[in-house]
Amino acid sequence: MHKINKRKLAAIFLAAIMLVSAQAAFGARDLPTALSIGTGTGRNYVADYLAERGITAEEAGLATSQPLTPAEIQAQARAAMAVGTAAGGFVPSTVQPFANSQSSIRSHAAVNSDVKGWLVIPNTNITHPITLSTADNNYYLYRDWRGNNYAGRLNWQNWNQFPDTASYLDFRTRLGNSWANSSRNINIYGHNWNNLRHPLRIGNHPGFSMFAQLKSYTDINFATSNPHIYFSTGDMEGIWRVFAVGYAHTTPMFFYNNPNPSREATETLISEWRARSHINFNVPVSADDRLLTLTTCTRVHGTTDTQRFVVVARLLRPGESENDVVTATPNTNIRHPDFTQPTRLPPAPASAGQTAPAADTGNPTPQLEGTPLNP
Repeated sequence: MHKINKRKLAAIFLAAIMLVSAQAAFGARDLPTALSIGTGTGRNYVADYLAERGITAEEAGLATSQPLTPAEIQAQARAAMAVGTAAGGFVPSTVQPFANSQSSIRSHAAVNSDVKGWLVIPNTNITHPITLSTADNNYYLYRDWRGNNYAGRLNWQNWNQFPDTASYLDFRTRLGNSWANSSRNINIYGHNWNNLRHPLRIGNHPGFSMFAQLKSYTDINFATSNPHIYFSTGDMEGIWRVFAVGYAHTTPMFFYNNPNPSREATETLISEWRARSHINFNVPVSADDRLLTLTTCTRVHGTTDTQRFVVVARLLRPGESENDVVTATPNTNIRHPDFTQPTRLPPAPASAGQTAPAADTGNPTPQLEGTPLNP
């Protein structure tokens, strides 16, 4: 092979990116189809790109000693797809570049190693470091992201005299080296001190902090204009598509914030949120998806402190993009929370000769986030 100059090397590199992107986006389709991007005409854009720059297929590493069989082409595409799926598989964000989140996570984690992620909701002031305590869900209840504790001093009347408290992951959350190896249901909690009742303020309202502006998703126009939430860790980009917006009661009868549900429980969770959602989104969801659940306080259903406002999204799938259009309609048959249910279950009766064990609901009230977030 003759010597290749730097300009050709750069062009070959870009062609390789185009090739891998096509494989990841189109999955198990054969490569000629995958390379015919956007027109449906069968045009091979990688070949055109190389020809325009005088680069041979051999120089680009695309030549083979003999043509690949359809089975070999399919195997190559599946292998590329597996790599893409492990990293997320979807089209990376242009609205919230992953590099920005990574940089923010690193700088904050240098101060407090409990910072594990970064959350951004467009057109709100929610752009927060996300902490994770392995102790319990109360640990960051009155702490800021640095770990400073204001318990005993901070309350709903004087919250604006203190730094914002941290938004934090459920302590049972598992974060692996890919979303596929992490908890099925990523739960994040945050305070809401001043957007609790009707009329709710929508959008980036001055003076509202922490999770107050999460309530913007009660507005269908806001929800359809901002269908994606960005939660990433230092290693994994996350673009999440909203599919439910509703209310819950901190009863252990509805394990909505269990980070590690079984497949069957995940299917039930999705069905339940579909029914509870005030908005019907045209977003398919299955137990194979990874979920993101954002929870904050509300008083829309009265004065009880056991009610929560919840936004639920799922991770983008391979080939999906934040530029995809999401449509929605109002849900005219909402399943509202049942506030007559207990926040704790009574202990099971003991058998003869046995001591009655403590009730194991899978989500005791502190972990169910019943005590946390009470303004």
